[in-house]
Amino acid sequence: MTDQESFEHNLALMIRTTIDKKRVDVDSVNVPYPTLHDIDAKLSLPDEFQEDEDGGKSPVYKDERLQWAQDAILDAVKREARNVTKVVENKDSKTGYALEFTRPIPENFTQLCEEHKRQGGEYLKIRHQCIADFGNWLTTLDKSQKAMDMAKKLFSDPAALDVSPIKTRETFMENYLSPYVEQLAEDSRELYTAVLDKVITSAESDQAEADDF
Repeated sequence: MTDQESFEHNLALMIRTTIDKKRVDVDSVNVPYPTLHDIDAKLSLPDEFQEDEDGGKSPVYKDERLQWAQDAILDAVKREARNVTKVVENKDSKTGYALEFTRPIPENFTQLCEEHKRQGGEYLKIRHQCIADFGNWLTTLDKSQKAMDMAKKLFSDPAALDVSPIKTRETFMENYLSPYVEQLAEDSRELYTAVLDKVITSAESDQAEADDF
């Protein structure tokens, strides 16, 4: 597959926003993605494609190592898609919100790599800024040091949040994440969108296991 050829497969990505401390579906976007075989023809084709929770098709490998690598690719294209997607107010929609795109969603290797270069360093800088801002906001709450340390740890490490018990994630979402997002000024919320989406996605994960608050 050449760098300019469009990816053959697409997954559906639901873009959500927070309204009155609740996560609300805004709209689903189609996100083109490469399989491992598209990257290198020597690598296996997916064993099958399964429908995901948002109605798209995701590749499935029986080999766990290949599946791990493919999942990393899907996470990357989702992140790049979120980076170019903006939630805006729209009185004609059910939720009062709609999507705008700052740039087209990458659909081939050239576009995907360009977007990665554009967002890579910038994303890390914004993530660091967002974590610091969240930590400063925590100090304004009437919470114990232990609870604040746990909240900042989960906010800073979505992988740990992914595998936390449901009760922990619900507590984090209700008492920390949603109130933090709600109080953000619109320009800050827009700036931190990609970072917050990652944390929110982890908070809504179906996985479990870790210490509670």
